[in-house]
Amino acid sequence: MERSSKNRFVLTRTVQLSVLSAVSYVLMFISFPIIMFVPWMKVDFSDIPILLATVVFGPLAGLTVAGLKALLYWVTTGVSIPNFIGIFASFVSSGTLILGYELASKLFRNRNKWVKGFAIVAFMTIAITVVMTALNWAFVLPMYMQLIGFKLSMPLNEIVLYGVAPFNIIKGIIVAAAFLLVKGSLLPAFKRNH
Repeated sequence: MERSSKNRFVLTRTVQLSVLSAVSYVLMFISFPIIMFVPWMKVDFSDIPILLATVVFGPLAGLTVAGLKALLYWVTTGVSIPNFIGIFASFVSSGTLILGYELASKLFRNRNKWVKGFAIVAFMTIAITVVMTALNWAFVLPMYMQLIGFKLSMPLNEIVLYGVAPFNIIKGIIVAAAFLLVKGSLLPAFKRNH
């Protein structure tokens, strides 16, 4: 009897993580630019299922969903090094959002929901801005420039300062706020079967 319930739990969890990965993958295709002189940088809501997996099952599950989403996207949009660079950056971005969420949740767990919510948005935004701005400056943009001859409309430092950093600030706020808005209605369905 005990083995049967453990198998059911594992199966239920596997199905839930698979569904979250599939939803995250689909949401990656629904994206929009927010800063016109860096049109290749787009906001999507694929991190919401990843963050939901993090809340329900823990950060490792969130990273698993992010990894499955990245693998699905890479395989279906073209297995190439330039494509991998963008997908790697997306995975790092998701991991950074998970880290920001986890830190804020632990540090502000005993605060009222408004203070905790503000802290979560702030921590996620600061984390993604610092990490992704540095990653784009040191690795992503230089690799694109070297591998595919990507041309920037202004010097790299200016693109990072006026495009990449503001993009990540805006993305952090949008994704974190959207997640907090939908978390309350989506969480009960997953916790019921957890």
